[in-house]
Amino acid sequence: MKNIIVTLCAICLPLCATAAINLLSIIHEPGPIKSAFADDLLRCCYMHNPSLLRQANVNVDDIKQINDNTVYLCSVKHESLATEYYLVTINNRHGLVVDGAMLGHDGDSRILAIEHPRGEMQYVPNMELKIDIKDDTVRVLRTYDFFSTMRGGKTFEKHGTICNPLVVNADGKLSTAPITTTATERTGDANYLSKDRKPTVVKQTTGEFFPLGMQVLNVVQQPSSQAMNMETLNSLATCMMNIIEKQGENAKENSETLSVMEFARWSFNLGMRHSNVFLTWIARNPKDENFTHFIEACVEDNTNGEREWLKSSVKNLKDNKARKWWEKWIKENLE
Repeated sequence: MKNIIVTLCAICLPLCATAAINLLSIIHEPGPIKSAFADDLLRCCYMHNPSLLRQANVNVDDIKQINDNTVYLCSVKHESLATEYYLVTINNRHGLVVDGAMLGHDGDSRILAIEHPRGEMQYVPNMELKIDIKDDTVRVLRTYDFFSTMRGGKTFEKHGTICNPLVVNADGKLSTAPITTTATERTGDANYLSKDRKPTVVKQTTGEFFPLGMQVLNVVQQPSSQAMNMETLNSLATCMMNIIEKQGENAKENSETLSVMEFARWSFNLGMRHSNVFLTWIARNPKDENFTHFIEACVEDNTNGEREWLKSSVKNLKDNKARKWWEKWIKENLE
């Protein structure tokens, strides 16, 4: 069990910052920012060990005024990770960071690909994200091509766009909006030499994606101010464990196994971002939880300081019983 995981590898929060910061008087236009300012801006929503942020290159890609808030769209580049995108809102009156969310990373759309057993259809996602801000809505856009590889007969091709939106509310808090999918579809006759060949039909239609992969992306995109629903997240972890059992030790790379890899990493990172809720729930529900397998895989890999992050989070747990439970677990499983 442990090997395959490695292979595949609620409470409302207050304002993210506890003191006013001076970013509003410093950053007026897009561009790179210094690590100290990046730490102030992104600390509430950053999805890795906080020490890693000081080694990253952070760029403010866009700045918008929405109601009484300033919205920052940032890209974060690390040496060992794909480029990540974050959104942060700051209250103009108080200079406080109100909310933030990771919007995704380049290449995450791989887990949205629809598999076809005989290969007569291919779903090819674009590896780059596109993000725009219009009015009070931030749109995270992922595109793909979906087409037939068969020769002869009917032709089929589709260029689709998947939109994961976030809404910036009047108080600066972020909320998720329904996902929309649109596509341009072209169908026709592959027999180009036939006199009876029918013309190509072009129409606007709905798009499609692998649903489980989208559930994982929704975990990644959860705003910092949103309360963690541990029961729902644990149900998704159970689904991932079932995939591991079904695929076996030598699982090939597909949308299911890629979803397991992404879930293992981001459920751990999200949990550490909300460590008092996440770790306390696990300690109180040891017979029902499905997270420790993924946590162990992430910490053993320790690519980005996960081990230190976990130990620090355990040390700072408010619940004494939970802290003792985790200290024992770490000693038995990681030392």
